[in-house]
Amino acid sequence: MSASILIGIPHGGTRLPSELVGALREDLDHDFLLSQSDAYTDELFSTLGVDHQPFEWSRLVVDPNRSPRNRSRAGAVPRVDFDERSLFAPGMEPDEAEILRRIERWHAPYHAALSERLERGGYALFIDGHSMAATSPARGPSGLTTRPLVILGNGGDERGELASDERALSCPPPFARQALELLRQAFADHPAPAAPGLVSDQGELCLNRVFRGGYGIRHHSGERRNRYGLQLELNQGLWCDPVDFTLHTERLDWMRTVLRQWLAALDHALSV
Repeated sequence: MSASILIGIPHGGTRLPSELVGALREDLDHDFLLSQSDAYTDELFSTLGVDHQPFEWSRLVVDPNRSPRNRSRAGAVPRVDFDERSLFAPGMEPDEAEILRRIERWHAPYHAALSERLERGGYALFIDGHSMAATSPARGPSGLTTRPLVILGNGGDERGELASDERALSCPPPFARQALELLRQAFADHPAPAAPGLVSDQGELCLNRVFRGGYGIRHHSGERRNRYGLQLELNQGLWCDPVDFTLHTERLDWMRTVLRQWLAALDHALSV
């Protein structure tokens, strides 16, 4: 197991606490919860030979990758789904007291546990592990319809450099670019098994295009934390059906192979 890398898995969970079910729309079954998750990222990122910290609950309970101060409709406690439909039964949207309760009950403990593990383990690199839908949903960032294979985020521009808003970087630009090239090489070294209807592995890998990194890497990495951070966004159409989210197990195993090579290369880069 790598001693230098820890992966967070903030959006892989699909569980709902029983106490919240009555406030939500009646059609929120498991298939719907899966569609609102980073589908199968628990299964993917927990089997790569690096330490990991999952969030077991659905992001509809509370979103660990949003600032606890974010009160937008897609904020720390989201009020709409990816298609901009209300998540709640009429009259049941959470008020400020309920938002604060959820943040205290689920958001804060996840990040406290993650901070403790990162500090105790002395990890040099924190990767916040995500997947993205093959095409941008209605609630997604504008300007990106068909998505790349991979977006790595360090808070900067598409070269990993400081962007015009001067947002703090989670790792130096040369490391972000090196990480991207190492992942591109891992894809090239391991061609994807044929899988009709799934996304081809012959797509683009890029830095900071729309997804520059959320609360996870901002909070747990960067110069003030003395730790590098990267947000990893993988196109989930690489391993599951983009429409009904049926898992393709051979493709998931292939993705594990790609990521294991990448993580080993990153581990080596961090040690030299």
